[in-house]
Amino acid sequence: MRYAAKIAIWLAVFLAVLAIRFPYEPVFLRIIKQVQETTQAQISWDELHASILGAEFQGFRVIMPSGFAFSADQAAISPSFKGLTISCTQTAKDGKATALVTNKNIEFNAEKLEVDTGSKDIGTVKMSGNLAYALEDASVKGEARFVIPDLSGMLPISLKNIEIGSAISTEAAGGKKDTTTIVNALTLYGEGLDGDGTLKFTYTQGSDSPALSGTLNVNAAGLGSQTIELGGTWAQPQWNLAGAKQ
Repeated sequence: MRYAAKIAIWLAVFLAVLAIRFPYEPVFLRIIKQVQETTQAQISWDELHASILGAEFQGFRVIMPSGFAFSADQAAISPSFKGLTISCTQTAKDGKATALVTNKNIEFNAEKLEVDTGSKDIGTVKMSGNLAYALEDASVKGEARFVIPDLSGMLPISLKNIEIGSAISTEAAGGKKDTTTIVNALTLYGEGLDGDGTLKFTYTQGSDSPALSGTLNVNAAGLGSQTIELGGTWAQPQWNLAGAKQ
C-alpha cells in the first residue's frame, strides 16, 4: 500500500509539473492558424495568455475575405467535449460572438456585434444571428440581422436606421474552382420603408472585393415602389434605378 501511495504521489507531482510547464501557447497558435487557413480570415491580437484551461486574448481582431471585420477587447478559446469554443466580447459596445469549432463545422453566433462592413457606403453595422460554416465544402447557411445607421450612400434614396434580415446560403459553384457565391435572401424594414430582394456575393480567390449582383424591391415614403438592380463590387457598388445608372 505504501509503495502504491508513493507511486500515486510521484505520478500526481509529475502531472502537475507537466501541466504547468506544458507549452500551451504553441498549441493554441496552431489552432488559430488552422482556422485562418480554412476560412481565409486574418486573425491578430495584442496579448495572449495560455494555460491548461484555454487561451485568453486582449485586443482580438478578425478580418474576413469579404472585408467584413470586427475587433473585441477580450477573447478566449476553451476546449469542450464538442470541440473548441471561441468567445469574443466588445465590452463597451455590448456586443459579443461565439464560435464552436469542430472537425466538420464552425458554428458562429453573434449578438449586437459591431462589424465594419468594409464598404465605405455602409460603414459600421450591428450584427446578430447564427451561421454554420462547413469545413469540407466551405458552404455557409444561416440567418442574420443587420442594423444599419445609414444606407443612403449605397442606394439612390435616403435610408436611415434600417434593419435588414438575411437568410444566407451558398450557391453551387458550377465547376468553378476558387469561386464561392453567397446568396442573401433579404428583408428590409425601417421607418417609412419596407422591401425584399436577393443579393449575391461572389468571392474569387485573389480578388480584392467580392462581386455583387441582385435586385431589391423597395417601398419607401416619398418614392413609392421601386426596383433597384445592384452590381459592381462590394467596395464599389453600382445601382440601376428607373434607367438612371450611377
